[in-house]
Amino acid sequence: MVVGMRADSPGAEGTREGGTDFFVSYTHADAKWAEWIAWQLEAAGYRVKIQAWDFDRGSHFVREMRQAAATADRTIAVVSAVYLKSAYGEAEWQAAWAADPSGAGRNLIPIRIEDCPRPGSLSQLVGDDLFDLDAETATARLLATARGGRGKPATEPLFPGHRATVGTTPEPTFPGQLPRMWRAPGRNRNFTGRERLLAAIHLSLQQGRPVAVTALHGLAGVGKTQLAAEYAHRYADDYSLIWWIDAEQIPLIGEKIAALAGPLGLPGDGPASVIAATVLAALARRTGWLVVFDNAEDPVALRDWLPDGPGHVLITSRNPAWGALADPVAVGVFERAESSALLSRRLPGQDPAAVDALAGELGDLPLALAQAADYIAATGTDAAGYLAKFRARRTVLLAKGDDPPYTGTVATAWSVALDRLRAEAPATVQLLQLCALLAPEPIPLTLFSDHPELLESPLADACADGAVDLDLDDVIGAARRYSWVGRTGDTIQLHRLVRDVIADSGRRAPDSAATCRTAVTLLGSVVDSLNPELPTDWPRYWLLTPHLAALCHQAAVRTVDSRHVDRLLYCIAGTVSAHGRGGTFAAGEALARACLDVLADHGSEQALLRVRHELAWHVAQRRPARAERIHLDVLTARRRLLGNDHLDTLASRQEVAWIAGVQRRWTAAEKQYRDVFGARRRVLGLDDSETLITCLRPS
Repeated sequence: MVVGMRADSPGAEGTREGGTDFFVSYTHADAKWAEWIAWQLEAAGYRVKIQAWDFDRGSHFVREMRQAAATADRTIAVVSAVYLKSAYGEAEWQAAWAADPSGAGRNLIPIRIEDCPRPGSLSQLVGDDLFDLDAETATARLLATARGGRGKPATEPLFPGHRATVGTTPEPTFPGQLPRMWRAPGRNRNFTGRERLLAAIHLSLQQGRPVAVTALHGLAGVGKTQLAAEYAHRYADDYSLIWWIDAEQIPLIGEKIAALAGPLGLPGDGPASVIAATVLAALARRTGWLVVFDNAEDPVALRDWLPDGPGHVLITSRNPAWGALADPVAVGVFERAESSALLSRRLPGQDPAAVDALAGELGDLPLALAQAADYIAATGTDAAGYLAKFRARRTVLLAKGDDPPYTGTVATAWSVALDRLRAEAPATVQLLQLCALLAPEPIPLTLFSDHPELLESPLADACADGAVDLDLDDVIGAARRYSWVGRTGDTIQLHRLVRDVIADSGRRAPDSAATCRTAVTLLGSVVDSLNPELPTDWPRYWLLTPHLAALCHQAAVRTVDSRHVDRLLYCIAGTVSAHGRGGTFAAGEALARACLDVLADHGSEQALLRVRHELAWHVAQRRPARAERIHLDVLTARRRLLGNDHLDTLASRQEVAWIAGVQRRWTAAEKQYRDVFGARRRVLGLDDSETLITCLRPS
């Protein structure tokens, strides 16, 4: 009998006919652990069933899984945080537990490969842990668990400080062991999601191309460094050398590469540049290495420091322009499920609805989520309480909460970049400050390019026809290099938290009121060029709607002169009218109400009445009686303010007639229409279109 073989191993009386000793249950992220466990068990004489080796290509996964579990004497659950969230993993271990709930037959053996809780029924079973061990110790513990009985190993345990070297045998390497030559950040225990990105990086590196991990929209805090660190830890057993280099300061990269000379056994005397060249030459002759350049900004400057040869290079950067040197992998913000999973893991027991709302308010940005979790844990508040505070004091809270895996906060990271941008590209800062007054939605570039005369220099010069030294594309390019905007076709967009930080900086600037006046004038010029009665113009109104609403809520609007406030109100009234004609009543009503709530004490009465007049049309679609009260109030105010025959007053008189007809008060409606017709014929003439429209209504 092979040492370690069970009494009921292959061919023994206790084994099920056609069955196996163990079925290894795992999730895809832990495949290396599962294969290592299966190899060790088979090497000890056990018969093992594992998806990676035994499920036929093209077969039905669920059927294969059920058959494997049913014909195996025991199931080994490879337990990790990812496994515990897997629906298939849960089904597999629960099926084994249901067949032996008392644990007397040891049908289910949980093996933890990382420090994570064992919830529910799993916590009642005695298992074992293989993490934080060397390969020999882990093998001994695994086989002792498989045998059952006392777990004393056959040989003396290794000295705890021992670290085995990476082997070259065909068996899978032990997944819990780091390479001998290792320099990388510690693993983030709260790392969540990103499975597709990790798979994309792995695939690209296996094809022999350096991978540049860049941030979608260039956002600092999106998790580029955390993704690269997780890749290094997850695939550590693929390499004999992993070396992490902070590449933000190009002049220091040579020294950091030269630091590899010692681990590689190379001479370390002489200038750093010479030693670094020797290291790069040595890497070109070696296999099995990974070098990570973290936070690199300039592809041209880094090019000469990239190692060549049969190894892998991983680059993280806010600059997306790496296509000539590497395969870019865009890193966006979390998907909502990932955001909620991270907050729920960090803050157990929170209301799921509050967690989801908080994730949305934070724009699913990983750094902001980590800061929020740290602040909530430190202060003892809850997700709902933090959400309320954040909505009231956004930029204050963006500077609080220090999560160890990240360096700094959202506010500090982005403020430093903005200061650098002010010195290098002032036109770009002008553009960003205007965009920060608008919504974090697509902004048409024609808002700027079609109206250079309304802008201040140097942005005005870049938007002018025939700009040579600097044009609008250059201005946007500088923002993309500094991770501030995303561009899709002829629109640009800021992440909501980027907008908050830039807007806060703009509010403290001495020219904040002037910037706000420019934003109002730009939007006004676009709305002036549109006609709410033309369906071809409606999509442009829809595009402007969130930006008009956002501008209403800017504090700077309440500090500008009334002329600009009125300009904004008339823009909103025209846009609300377009929504009414286009049938998008909910959006139109929301815009009108947001405007009236915020600017009721700041605009002129006539401009505010124009918005209320358009609002009534939207209200009438669901509550005609309420709409009639609005129309009557507006009519009374306009008669007092403008007189009975002013064009605005005549418009209100016609709407009062219309709403009476909507409520089937035909006699009153006809009388009011005739009164309006007479007034319009007297004021505008019989041939005017408004007079003719009124004439047709009573019929």
